[in-house]
Amino acid sequence: MLVGMNNQNGDSERAALERRRAILEKYHIKEPDEKVVEYALGRYRSVITTLDSLNKRVDKVIQFLGLPSKVEDLNIPVPYVEQHLLKIVYVHGPIKQSDIASHAGVILRIVSDVMSTLQDRGLVEFRRGSEGVSYAATSRGAAEARRVLEQDPYLGPLPVSYRSYWTATTLLLQGRTPVNIPRYVAEDVFADVIGCEHAKKKLLDAATVGQGVVVYGPPGTGKTFICSKAAGLLPSMLIPKYVLYGGKVVQLYDPDFHKPAPPKEQPKDKRWVKIQAPFVFTGPELTLRVLNGEYDPAEGVYKAPPQVKANGGVLLVDDIGRQIDPHHALLDRLIVPMENRKDILYIGSIPVEFHTHFLPLFATNLSIGVLDEAHLRRAPIHIYLGPPPVSHVVEVFKRSLEELGERFEDEALKAFASVYGDRRIKPSFAHARDVARMCQAIRINSGDSVVTADMVFKAMERHVVVALQSLGVDTSHLGGNTTQKVFSVKIFLVGETPNEELAKRLEAIDQVHKVFPIYNGLIVDIDENMTLAELCATIKAMDNSVRIHEVSVAQEYMRPLVDEEKLQKLRIGGEGRALGV
Repeated sequence: MLVGMNNQNGDSERAALERRRAILEKYHIKEPDEKVVEYALGRYRSVITTLDSLNKRVDKVIQFLGLPSKVEDLNIPVPYVEQHLLKIVYVHGPIKQSDIASHAGVILRIVSDVMSTLQDRGLVEFRRGSEGVSYAATSRGAAEARRVLEQDPYLGPLPVSYRSYWTATTLLLQGRTPVNIPRYVAEDVFADVIGCEHAKKKLLDAATVGQGVVVYGPPGTGKTFICSKAAGLLPSMLIPKYVLYGGKVVQLYDPDFHKPAPPKEQPKDKRWVKIQAPFVFTGPELTLRVLNGEYDPAEGVYKAPPQVKANGGVLLVDDIGRQIDPHHALLDRLIVPMENRKDILYIGSIPVEFHTHFLPLFATNLSIGVLDEAHLRRAPIHIYLGPPPVSHVVEVFKRSLEELGERFEDEALKAFASVYGDRRIKPSFAHARDVARMCQAIRINSGDSVVTADMVFKAMERHVVVALQSLGVDTSHLGGNTTQKVFSVKIFLVGETPNEELAKRLEAIDQVHKVFPIYNGLIVDIDENMTLAELCATIKAMDNSVRIHEVSVAQEYMRPLVDEEKLQKLRIGGEGRALGV
């Protein structure tokens, strides 16, 4: 809810009204809703805003923006409007008034007034035909249109003024966090996410207070999928499709990332669009050039970068560490928009400020160490997603088959689960979706009507990651370094020689490769990611009675991470052989 603040300066009501009028004139706002004015004056402060109140605020802002009824109401230079409509007539003419209005995103009255002005100047002429009156450019108008098009080829809807964009967006973002998100909303948003309860709770916390999140873990554990749900926790937004600044046009609306609200909720002013909270997704293709914004000479617009498009929603930078540009440089570039919730873009060499109030999500299947402390401070909530339980993967496999419209035997689900009886094969949600599509292909090409267990085994064998893991290949090392430094560590113990049970338990640790019991000690081969102190602490944790007398590195060597002989077996393996079926 919103709680009013007392007038601390003791101003009279008349003085307060005068200040309000001054703000209305400054931002070209006409007869707005009273509370919207109060937001602009900073006379309201957010305590705990509800999701419903934020959604209603969007409708209030739409209400006070209203529908421009004459050229001056557009709040952009009249000569720009006239030149823009002349370009539309020249390119699309002969063209009816209604079509001009549709192209420009304004009402017929504005088009009629501008056409009359252009006609008086001899730039356009109207023609009567079987379909009614239409407009076309005269020879003089065509020459003028060509001149304008060379400087400004933009032909889309008329943009809104930068001032209108800034004012409306500021009102929408004020008090946006913390927000009370109802439990039923969270349950609905995460309804199709199997398991991952700790991740759901942390994403809900992040959305409530607007804190960033880093999600990490091996491939195929659902990182990208669950991140894509986060925007559903946030309130709707209102954005202009295009913004005019200094004669240059900036495109904010991107249909790839901005999902419009239902038509009945849309503003009457078609230059604006009400959207669901945006989910802007970017991955290995992200570059510094993209983050700085780019000019599209073909369309004549500056394309807003991801951090600006994500305003009011979620920005996911996926696969951190796999970008062409150094990922530290990319994350450094995002620090200012994350910290200040505003960013500077250069529009025609002029620095212009844009809102960047987004929830930052970083995801990687590499070590969390790819982010340094400065980046982690901007994403303080961490979520680790490890290999999911087999039962969860089977459920996703079942749902994937159902979404594909496939009928299947119960034995098919049991067959899918049985493959993970081989501990070398790591459960993965990616397997479930991929194998479901493979099963569909096998069923169609075999002429059968139902997915069977045999089809599942065939599909799993054809899945390259499953087949490699079944041969004992550590797929986490594919595509990266082929060798790893290993240290052979001698550990001398006080007392009896350690038993075989301790050696076996040590070998089960990921960073330990081999353990050799020796007289009064052990030789342990560890990789470079494990310190001697961590090794000693691990031994003590396994057997608190063990007393370590001396530790030293005997030698170091390079261990191959990928066994080429096993890769050779994949090439010669027959149907079903890799899984032993």
